[in-house]
Amino acid sequence: FGADVIALQEVDRLTERSGDMDQAAELAERLGMQHTFAAALEQSGGEYGIALLSRFPFARAERIEMPRAGGFQPRVVIDADLCAGGAQPLRVLALHADVFPWAAAAQTRFVANLAAESVGSGVIVTGDLNQTPEAEGVRALGDVPLVDLSPQDVGTSDLSRHIDYLFVDEALTPELGRVHDTDASDHRPVIADLQR
Repeated sequence: FGADVIALQEVDRLTERSGDMDQAAELAERLGMQHTFAAALEQSGGEYGIALLSRFPFARAERIEMPRAGGFQPRVVIDADLCAGGAQPLRVLALHADVFPWAAAAQTRFVANLAAESVGSGVIVTGDLNQTPEAEGVRALGDVPLVDLSPQDVGTSDLSRHIDYLFVDEALTPELGRVHDTDASDHRPVIADLQR
């Protein structure tokens, strides 16, 4: 794809089940990208969480714990600033929300509040929200306001549900994204071309 920024969920770092591999570091090296990893929990002798890969230099990358809100397991968000040209860094918030709907809604509202600080200067919110488009948490991102670039009525998971998203603000001249069929995951990646 020649992607400049990739958000990943369900990433292992040095776990026995993944052969003690640092998956994000391995992918970043193979793709010639930089990366940051945020652990959500300890797993199988290592850590399990999310990652962000970028061709642009990281100006800042922060791991933020999201509210547990009665959820299944701890969840985190990566809050990063990328040096992607322009007067201000590009802010990317990458997450994997809980599978329980009440927790996913609380976590997505939490991230919507973070994103609201940067609307107008270039902000992306992306990840597996574990919610369909009509859900409260997804609507909270639209209220920021952010634009959902993921194709509507297209299933992104193996259950044909639309639960993976790419939200941006108007500073990124949004154009509708697309999904790509793959057998590398039980989810289909959401892809979009953005310009500042």
